[in-house]
Amino acid sequence: MTHLPNRVYLHRKKINKRFPKNPRHFVDRLVLIMAVVTPLMTVPQVLQVWVDRQVAGLSLATWGTYAFSSLLWLIYGVKHKDKPIVLVNGLMLVCNFLVTVGVIFWQ
Repeated sequence: MTHLPNRVYLHRKKINKRFPKNPRHFVDRLVLIMAVVTPLMTVPQVLQVWVDRQVAGLSLATWGTYAFSSLLWLIYGVKHKDKPIVLVNGLMLVCNFLVTVGVIFWQ
């Protein structure tokens, strides 16, 4: 018969994994980077509308809905004091509004 120790340990020692001290900071930084990159992806469309005046294939309803959606998200971000939401949707509102107005002018 084997002798059992006086104490039985139910929990094993956790193995240290290599993670940042607070992974939330990494995600916050990534979101801020994407808050700038995402509106930049719309700039070619804005340039096509305002410089080349080509609006063929662009839907007023779609871009108007994008602008309205950005406005609602901007209001939400301001109300909740969430800087990434305010930043991305403020920039997207400008881009979407410019495309919407361009479609109205040159349709």
